[in-house]
Order: sequence, then C-alpha cells, then structure tokens
Amino acid sequence: PAPRKAEQLHEVIARDFTASTDRLWFLDEDRSLQKLGEQAEEGVLREISRFDLYAKMLYLLRVPFKTAYVMDARVGGMTDQWLSPMWNSEFLFGINGGGRFQWLHPKRMQLGWMADELPFYWAGTPALLMG
Repeated sequence: PAPRKAEQLHEVIARDFTASTDRLWFLDEDRSLQKLGEQAEEGVLREISRFDLYAKMLYLLRVPFKTAYVMDARVGGMTDQWLSPMWNSEFLFGINGGGRFQWLHPKRMQLGWMADELPFYWAGTPALLMG
C-alpha cells in the first residue's frame, strides 16, 4: 500500500541521503534551484528542498498528509493563546499508515530519524497541525 511505500522511501532518505545545509543559498551567494530529480539521484536532500520533496512524493503516491510544525521545548513554546516565532521551526509530515498515524521528519542533518522516531525535545510538546 502507498503509506507503506512512503514510509520505506522516507527511511531510505533518512538512512542513505546526505543532508545539505544550503548555508550559501541562505546567504544569497548560491542562486541555484532545487532540482529535486538530480538531488534524489545523487542521494542529497537540500535544506530548501525538504518540504517540497516530501509533499511531491506523498502527492505522487496519493497519500493524504498533514503537516505539523513543532518547536523545541527548550527554546520556544505554543499554546492556544501564544506562539513563539516559527521562522526556524521544524516540521513533520503525518500520514495514515494502515489504521495508525505515522510521523515522518524530513532529514535536516546527517543523522536522519526513521518513521515515528522523534527527538526527546519534542516529547509532550504541542504542534501546529495543518491539513
């Protein structure tokens, strides 16, 4: 089924792809485009491509998803009344994996998280869920 395929692709990315920080792109010294196909063939996940690669992958697999924006509990927080600035927040993709919801975190550093594997500092923290 498609959710299982999405999980498998995510785990290949988490385990085998190299994360690229795009520091020069953010400094406006590198104006190159994402080139998702070339990156996938080379096993590279650029920071600027994390959302688009996953959104396109899930769309092509016809897997409905939700996006959750999460915040490190050590440096920020959110309630129904207040929200820390989100400009450097992390995000997850949530998919319905055969009767249970699974969370996929697009790799940002060399260590990637497997499906449903999340860092301790997100434990018990609220998330901004977008459908």
